Amino acid sequence: MFTKLATAFVFIFALSVCSSGVGLPSAKDSPSASSPRSAGSTGVPSTPPCINIWEEGSVLPRSYKGCVSDGKPGAEESANCQDGTSLMVFEEAFYAVTGAKIRKSAVSPLQDTEEYSKAFTACTGE
Repeated sequence: MFTKLATAFVFIFALSVCSSGVGLPSAKDSPSASSPRSAGSTGVPSTPPCINIWEEGSVLPRSYKGCVSDGKPGAEESANCQDGTSLMVFEEAFYAVTGAKIRKSAVSPLQDTEEYSKAFTACTGE
């Protein structure tokens, strides 16, 4: 039951952020055609390719703000942790708290696993 509630919370949070436009750049914030861009970015300078970030055992940077995959933003979900970090999920297989080790679940979607439920509870206190 808890994992279903946690999954629903993460889904509703992600949906509300996407539909509200919070954090999305406006046309005036977009870089001009002459602005430098990193390889594989979606217009945001220094957005790294997901393949360079999401590797089991690596540390998810504390300053992580997203990645790109095939020229599009990576498929990610997040939850705000009590300590100011974020619990990030990538492609329903990898998860990590910003600034901590990336873990890969043997089961997908990982939101249904006990290991993720423990990480979610430790992060959010819920």
